[in-house]
Amino acid sequence: MRKSLTPTELLSWKAPIQKSIISENLLVNQGTMGIYGAESVAKSILVNDIMFKVSMGLDWLGFKTTPTTTLYLQTEMPQAMLQERERKYMLNGPMFSDNCYLWSELYLKVDKGSGKTELDNELRNTNPNLLIVDPLNTSVFANLNDEYDSGIAIDTFNMVRKEHKCAVVIVHHSRKMEHVEGQTFRYGTAEWGGSGRWVKWLDTIIFVELVNDGDPLIDLRLTFEKTKHSHNKINPIEVQVNRLDLSVKRKVVGI
Repeated sequence: MRKSLTPTELLSWKAPIQKSIISENLLVNQGTMGIYGAESVAKSILVNDIMFKVSMGLDWLGFKTTPTTTLYLQTEMPQAMLQERERKYMLNGPMFSDNCYLWSELYLKVDKGSGKTELDNELRNTNPNLLIVDPLNTSVFANLNDEYDSGIAIDTFNMVRKEHKCAVVIVHHSRKMEHVEGQTFRYGTAEWGGSGRWVKWLDTIIFVELVNDGDPLIDLRLTFEKTKHSHNKINPIEVQVNRLDLSVKRKVVGI
């Protein structure tokens, strides 16, 4: 059966409805998103909030979401610590959903061999439309600075997108910022740690910056460095994380 279309067939073809998982086309069906920043800036807490909000179709930081079954793969945190985090989040707040799956695996490399097979099997068993990988560097064999290795890992995630009709969110670290004479210099998506292939592949890239490491409130700034599918410019937003219940809220500037 041919896959190519004649001009007449192409013009009569009806495109499938493209839903946004997160509005403003920040994350579309089978799309990609990268969330990155320095160590210990609450990136995992942020994606944990995305997981629950998206699974329930609740607003995330002012963006609407579509209810989406989500698989969260955590390759850095032992299951006992993951349990402790979710207990704090769910018991101290109103958030509870079984439309998401949490998978803690401290040595799983999804881009090659048995790890790739394990991921494929878990996706078949849970049937999500969103996969969150946290963090990237411990989830793949690939040397993230190497173009070829990065291409192999990206191919794995593209397979996930195609075969499982699944969007992918990746959590990653930024390069160390450049400091000169008391000033800090950033170079946008060039700060993504590793090969430029990742930046080209991702539809949306969000940089997470620590503004105030308070107790119990942590202030963050989210900068939308790349929004490939968005029709509008999305300005940075201020976010507040509460250490006591791990809640994440958009901060109203000036209040």
